[in-house]
Amino acid sequence: MKNPSEDEIYKKFAPKIRMILSRNSGVRKEDYEDIVDETIKRTIEAIRNGTFRKESKLGTFVYSVCKNVIYSYLHERERDEKIIEKAKLRMPSVTLAGGASDPIERIHSNELKEILDGYLDELKDVERKVIVLFYYSQLEIEEIAERLHIDNQKVYNIKFYALKKLRKMIGKKNLSEFQI
Repeated sequence: MKNPSEDEIYKKFAPKIRMILSRNSGVRKEDYEDIVDETIKRTIEAIRNGTFRKESKLGTFVYSVCKNVIYSYLHERERDEKIIEKAKLRMPSVTLAGGASDPIERIHSNELKEILDGYLDELKDVERKVIVLFYYSQLEIEEIAERLHIDNQKVYNIKFYALKKLRKMIGKKNLSEFQI
């Protein structure tokens, strides 16, 4: 029996993987396709390198691969969320013009920090991860790419567009009263 092609595997199993994902409450809809692609990729690799020994049906094997991908995804997301929370706690306080010795200026500083936190929360998950990992955790682009399983150029692009979004969001909010 010959091995199925990549297209055959995708056409047959992608809808089934999406169904599994829809039943797993911990997975975000925006991440479905990444998990589908990763599951198909790992299945094809297993067929090519002989890890799938045809002792079980291909569907059973795909199901087990999918469960492992979901587990890895949830574990990584939990770890990344902890990093983001730690980074927010360590977010440097904003230095205002003239210092923050005045109680009114300290209040403004706290308000500005809350505003910036809110803007981070408005970014897409991957954008927020890239910004936090780059600016707060001070990881190199290559390290971020490896951690997020994307190439270096994609990390640069995500960072560029996330910063552009942040600037646009900040521009809409009248921050002139904070005298940054």
